[in-house]
Amino acid sequence: MQSSDIPQSLDYLLIYKSNPNLAKKIVEKVELYLQAFQMPDINLQVIQSLSFHGIPDEIKGLRSLGWRLLLGYLHKDKSKWASILDQNLKNYESFIKEFLVYKNKENQNVSKNPNSINFVSVKDHPLNKSKESDWNILFKDLELWDEIEKDTKRTRSEISFFLDKTDPQSTYPILSRYVKKDPRFASKTEQFHKVANSDEKPEVQHDVMTRMLFLYAKLNPGVRYVQGMNEILAPIYYVFSHDGNPFFKKYIESDSFFCFSILMGEIKDGFIRSLDNSSAGIKARIEFFHETLQKLEPEICKHFDEQGIHPQFYSLRWLMLLLTQEFQISDVLRLWDSLLSHPNKMLYLNFLCSAIVIASKEKLMGEEFSGIMETLQNTDEYDLTKLLTIANKLYKENCET
Repeated sequence: MQSSDIPQSLDYLLIYKSNPNLAKKIVEKVELYLQAFQMPDINLQVIQSLSFHGIPDEIKGLRSLGWRLLLGYLHKDKSKWASILDQNLKNYESFIKEFLVYKNKENQNVSKNPNSINFVSVKDHPLNKSKESDWNILFKDLELWDEIEKDTKRTRSEISFFLDKTDPQSTYPILSRYVKKDPRFASKTEQFHKVANSDEKPEVQHDVMTRMLFLYAKLNPGVRYVQGMNEILAPIYYVFSHDGNPFFKKYIESDSFFCFSILMGEIKDGFIRSLDNSSAGIKARIEFFHETLQKLEPEICKHFDEQGIHPQFYSLRWLMLLLTQEFQISDVLRLWDSLLSHPNKMLYLNFLCSAIVIASKEKLMGEEFSGIMETLQNTDEYDLTKLLTIANKLYKENCET
């Protein structure tokens, strides 16, 4: 890809001009984006300001491009985009080769088919418990893959996307499907019998997510994989997959992986159990949120205390998963436009979570334990626009004065 290809990524956005039904406000906003994109160096503050109030859903590819910039994945200099995308694709494929294409350490015998894992000549015994044993590594990797796959199969069950076949089918391996049947392997662990002879199953979207999360876990052994990471990856992969821009098509998986990794760099401490009691751990984040809510609404906090409602009962999932489980996917994307645009994401997240509680103050004050928990857990019934308005007002009043 040459730098001369870069205008394709902008030209695709001009498709809005062929749609006479777009509201004038949307057209004006898209034109402001295009003006920002067409500058020699993109002003990130302009992109943040425009995106904070919502990236128009009507323009395919706009949110995908915006998020890549907001996460710091793409450089403000467009001439560097091509090399960034190509280099990261190469890096991603090198991770696949390192962690998903298994080599016999003794004779380096590797099948020519990247989707085939050949252990015919592996000489160490399946019961060998040495950490360096090929078999021991494979068993642990299969356990990790299986752990992740259980979650990715359940990701966003209300929409069919993650169960859809990928198009085109990638040539990257799916670990649980390409293990060849070997009597030594079969005798070791029966729970993986089902994967033998399943090579012909088509790849679906949750397989791609499993692969990305598996690679993240292998590259970050101190974090590994923790349930819920699939929910953080889901909005990114969903947005990039629905981009429609041919410029980014072959980079969907690698871009999703690296953007997810960037975001995890900001929030990973909340997933590390050994840090739970540290200043960076999830307990400290819950306490910080509670202090924020107590300052904003002491009456609600007092009522919660009287009913035995500890903040971790309802805010743990909100804070760890960036509110991805509280709303329908369309609302999550809109909420993330604001969250990813904010220069202090975690602080702003506290005000978003506080807004959820404050928006239901009247109802919550009249309820006891079970009613309070039910109300707090049914956030998908809330008006997201109202919540964002409350959160923005609270942030300005408390952090910008």
